[in-house]
Amino acid sequence: MISSVSIVQVSLELWGCFFCVIACFLAFASRNTKGESNHMMFILQLSNAMLLFFDAMTWVFRGWPGPLGYYIEWGSVFAVFTLSYFILLGFTQYLSFYVSDETLPFRIWRISIYFVCGCAMLLLIYSQYTDLYYYFDHSNLYYRTDNFWISQAFGLVGMVIDALVLLANRKKVSAARFLAMSSYFVFPFVAVIAQILLKDLSLLNISITVSAILMFATTQMEQGQMLAEQKEQLMEQERKVNDMQIKIVMSQIQPHFLYNSLNSIYYLCSKDPKLAQRAISDFSDYLRGNLNALKGTNEPVPFEEELKHIEVYLSLEKLRFDDELEIVYDIETKDFFVPPLSIQPLIENAVKHGVGKAINGGTVKFETHKIEGGYIIRVTDDGVGFDTNETKNDERAHIGIENVKKRLSMLMDARLTIESKPGKGTVATVFIPELDGKTWK
Repeated sequence: MISSVSIVQVSLELWGCFFCVIACFLAFASRNTKGESNHMMFILQLSNAMLLFFDAMTWVFRGWPGPLGYYIEWGSVFAVFTLSYFILLGFTQYLSFYVSDETLPFRIWRISIYFVCGCAMLLLIYSQYTDLYYYFDHSNLYYRTDNFWISQAFGLVGMVIDALVLLANRKKVSAARFLAMSSYFVFPFVAVIAQILLKDLSLLNISITVSAILMFATTQMEQGQMLAEQKEQLMEQERKVNDMQIKIVMSQIQPHFLYNSLNSIYYLCSKDPKLAQRAISDFSDYLRGNLNALKGTNEPVPFEEELKHIEVYLSLEKLRFDDELEIVYDIETKDFFVPPLSIQPLIENAVKHGVGKAINGGTVKFETHKIEGGYIIRVTDDGVGFDTNETKNDERAHIGIENVKKRLSMLMDARLTIESKPGKGTVATVFIPELDGKTWK
């Protein structure tokens, strides 16, 4: 009949096993948050759960007669020893994730723990045939031998090495994690002291489990804080993108452009009413496109939408410059996405600061091409050009291009490069990366 002390021991260990299993499920569920860390935590908690379960079995089947009781008792004791060394390896891997690198001292540390646990397992297997550590009598009762201390010495040596590594690298981990990891060494020591007073109970494995659960709780707490910080960073990034979008939209609705467009339409009303009607429609579409972008989200839009807006803008500028502005389209592909109003500022710069400042005007060429890994958008003008090593006189245009460059990078990981030579012209090139063959669809 099982004693009351055994009932208390088994109850403690099964409850500890239950909490470790819950921790396993939670670690598995959050494995994508910090993959390797949660993977090691999952193994550590699973090992602890199995250790407590098999230790409880040693108490339940202690003294049970017959072959079945013997084999269950023998297998449970062997599993407890094996899992103890496995937990040491698991903790070493967990500690290594936070403090280690691939330098020689850390590699020697990890190899030394593997060596200690390997030697411990070899002697444990040897003990099954020689009763080096323990034996079972004819009543199926478990007894330790005088050499039992050797089995504990391996674990002690490994824990001391890990403790020294943690202490030497305490600045690499947070204060909370350092305390949680330190409990792996402190709690077993306290359990050994407590066991002197409570001789009938075995608290060592339970103390290690409490430490493992504390490390798990610390991991979850820090990951929660990390997720909150990432969410705040994403919100801040979104606010910056929104601000940039507003600045870009407002920069497109410039007074001089509105005045010039309205003046051109005014003169067309008497000279060419049909062209004036088309110009008014284009002007309306242009304003509607800018205002829609101001009210919309930062989600990428089909390039075809951006192209229509650019065509409307260039048609209005053509009214103003007439033969001094030649527009060439070389659109090989439209099957990709761009941030709203991210390409028009490049067109406007080509017209206003390139061709518009040239004595005889010039040509603006707008082209797109599919290349390996993505798409190329290129805006070329043969206007006055500028020295890329010097700051532009028009600071507003410079800020506008910088905002476009940031939006392209932040929203689509795209790149904008500008090449220019005084008297030769300017080439603005955008590379849109292709993702999973779909390019942001």
